[in-house]
This record gives sequence, C-alpha cells and structure tokens, in this order.
Amino acid sequence: MLLIDALELLTQGLYLVMCAVILVQLIRRPAMASFEIALFFGVVAAVIALARIAAALGASQTPAVIALTFALVMALPYLLLRLAAAFGELPPFAL
Repeated sequence: MLLIDALELLTQGLYLVMCAVILVQLIRRPAMASFEIALFFGVVAAVIALARIAAALGASQTPAVIALTFALVMALPYLLLRLAAAFGELPPFAL
C-alpha cells in the first residue's frame, strides 16, 4: 500500500467517524444546527460509503452508481449554504 492510499483511507475513515459522532450529538441534543451539520456530513459519508461499496462489488462505473454519486455531490453546496444559514443571516437569494 502506498502512502497516498493510506492517507486516503485515513481521511475517509475520519469523515465516517465524524459523521457518527455528529449523529450521536444530534440524537442527544436535537437542534436545527445539529441537524444541518448531520445532513451535510451524512451526505459526505454516503458518497464515501457508496464509492467504497461500488468499488468492492466492481460496479463503480455503472450508470446508477455514477448518477447517485453525482446527485449526492451536487447537493453538497446547497447543504453547505443551509448549514451557514443555521448559524447566521444569509441573503434570501442565496438559498
């Protein structure tokens, strides 16, 4: 295993751990900001999990996996704007 592969696994693992920690925090203290954070990191974790599962099954280039990954990645900027709106004022045209 190359160093870049090890770093990739480490960062992906950290994202999945962060998602789990945030979900636990959401369950313990439900708030709108916690929900927005969990939604954002949940989508990131879903993209990572989908990529890993599809690669393990040898289905990473199927149209369904590509479309689902594309849809999840395209939702990230909107979810980031929602997250920013939970902590401060945004102009109405931003959302």
